[in-house]
Amino acid sequence: MNSSSIYRSAPRGFAAAAVGICATLVTLNVAAQPDPFDDYEKWKQEDTAPPPAAPGDGTENKDPKEPADTDEPAFQRNKGLFSFGGRGMFSYTGTSNEALTGPDLSNTTLFYRLSPAVGYFLTENIQLGASIGLLGKSIAREGDRNTTELDVLTEVTAHYVLPMGKRFALMPGVGLGVYLGSSDRPLRVEDSNGDVTETQENTSTFGVSGSLYLSVAYQLSKNVHLRTGLALNALIGTESVSSQDESLSSSTAHFGLPLELYYSFH
Repeated sequence: MNSSSIYRSAPRGFAAAAVGICATLVTLNVAAQPDPFDDYEKWKQEDTAPPPAAPGDGTENKDPKEPADTDEPAFQRNKGLFSFGGRGMFSYTGTSNEALTGPDLSNTTLFYRLSPAVGYFLTENIQLGASIGLLGKSIAREGDRNTTELDVLTEVTAHYVLPMGKRFALMPGVGLGVYLGSSDRPLRVEDSNGDVTETQENTSTFGVSGSLYLSVAYQLSKNVHLRTGLALNALIGTESVSSQDESLSSSTAHFGLPLELYYSFH
């Protein structure tokens, strides 16, 4: 091979080598680029994931599938919780009372109680309470007559709380109390001339009461709850008639419908 042919083939060899080097560099650059489909899948997963919870807010470990909390009030029964409210109870019941002469008298009457009340949660499941208010009933008298007895009843109660869902609670309980009051009865008075006049004599009443409650409580708002249910009340007492120096016994037992409304606070 002569020198002229060598000079002519040299540029061709350099060109082929340059092309090979460029092809290798392009291949390496393409291999180093990320897969656009991988970037798309990663972006889609990050876009649909829930935002991280702020530390210390109590939701770090909460399942995102669980329903969100609502503003629905829950029944309040924390230890140390106070409540103040009112209680009323009505029933149509029977009473029995001793007469000055003849057999005992009985009648069917409307019985009612109206009183403010307070409560205190000794524990989450035990509430102690107290109330003082008005107690009224109709009692029978001789000669097919009736009169009204009005008393002030003081009662202490204890309830056990059984939660039934978020807003409801079953509250069975007991109550013990004493009452003081007055009534009146016909009094026949004869003067020195033998004339008889009839007047009304005031009498005093005293007795004890016992109650069994089966109440259901419902939380109306954050601090207010309503109670109702059934109550069994028993009253045993005496009526003092000063003109005859007599104490006459009386008793009442009945089922009633209590209705109570309370405001709770710490």
